[in-house]
Amino acid sequence: MSALRSLAEREATQLRAFRDSDQAALMIRLVHTECLLELARLSGGGMDMASYAGMVVDVIEAFLPVRSCRVRFEVEGLPAIEARRAPAERSQPVGAGLALGGYGTGSIELALDAPELGPPEFVEAVAEQVASGLLTVVETERLRRQAALADTARLTSLLADAPSAETLELLVEALAYLPNVLGVALEIVHSALGAPVSLSAGLRPDGGWENTSVEGGSIRMAARWADTAPAADRNVLTELVEEIAKALGKAEDRRRLLVEAQTDPLTGVANRRQAMQALEMAVALAKINNDVLTVACFDLDKFKQVNDRFGHAAGDQVLVKFAAHLRASVRRSDTVARIGGEEFLLICPGLDEHAGQDLLEEIVGTTPEACRSALATDWAQTTSAGLAVHPVCGSEPDQLLRAADGALYSIKHDGGNAVGCAERFDSL
Repeated sequence: MSALRSLAEREATQLRAFRDSDQAALMIRLVHTECLLELARLSGGGMDMASYAGMVVDVIEAFLPVRSCRVRFEVEGLPAIEARRAPAERSQPVGAGLALGGYGTGSIELALDAPELGPPEFVEAVAEQVASGLLTVVETERLRRQAALADTARLTSLLADAPSAETLELLVEALAYLPNVLGVALEIVHSALGAPVSLSAGLRPDGGWENTSVEGGSIRMAARWADTAPAADRNVLTELVEEIAKALGKAEDRRRLLVEAQTDPLTGVANRRQAMQALEMAVALAKINNDVLTVACFDLDKFKQVNDRFGHAAGDQVLVKFAAHLRASVRRSDTVARIGGEEFLLICPGLDEHAGQDLLEEIVGTTPEACRSALATDWAQTTSAGLAVHPVCGSEPDQLLRAADGALYSIKHDGGNAVGCAERFDSL
């Protein structure tokens, strides 16, 4: 044991001698210099404050024998940023102030726990180097926040043309980057968007919701501000919310006009214009997928007599009831349209002749009951239908429409209240 103790004492003596030597001092100075140089390189990457804080901790841990490290940035108008590796409760913090020109003031705090960091001058040099890099990072942050104002204006204008949750998500992120804004939460219920939207960015606000009503829905917004936020910045955000409300109002007006342009005002189903567009698209998809497509024309039997006997108001109710009957009888992916006075069109992708005929016979057979409430009990409203299938009866929209219409009026000529099927295209 005495030999081992003697060996350990000699090694300890040699280690102390090396640590006190000029060679060890030179190596420590080289490591300190390399640490400062690496810290100096960080600020040139255009990174945000949180990333910069994390990279500072990484560099310090890589070059210095620290047991723990904490870096904290506090800059006026921005959320406090902190990065740490393990607790640093026993360490002595080193601080450095920042003069940020027109962007206010700030400070950094380094808390390092290590057996040996070197002379106090080195630790202060680390703090000063981090502070110098933070000046560049804050300037980038300032420019990014100035650009956010232009982004919010652009995205708000986009909402009027193409309202979507994706656009709103980008908008909320831009709002959270406005000067002195630390976080934003936005909740919108609006017909132009469909489903309600709830979004947030930055630090979650802890209250202060503002409600704005707009035709078609409502907007709720809350913001979390820096303590020194001036009233002018707060007013900018309020004005932007008003612009969002106006944009959604314009989007709702456009949506309504589009619906009116494509919808039959009496029955609520597609009008002729929308029906022709749907037919062209359905035929194009059927060609691409090498699939079948059923096109059916309907005509209400003896409808002129309905108007003459019961009046046009009753006739309108029959049209409404029959349109609802068609919609209830088909899939959501099918198109129901009113293309004339008492004429309707049905477009059913993927439906072959056999299935199409079964569907039409079911619709024709149940029409009297579906329309019964609109007329006197002694009148049974019937309908006739003509069926054409792609590609058997035609490969183009106008061919299918003519084929279905021809089959319809053949049935009408024979007395109606039945389904007629068009012949093959090559025999037309």
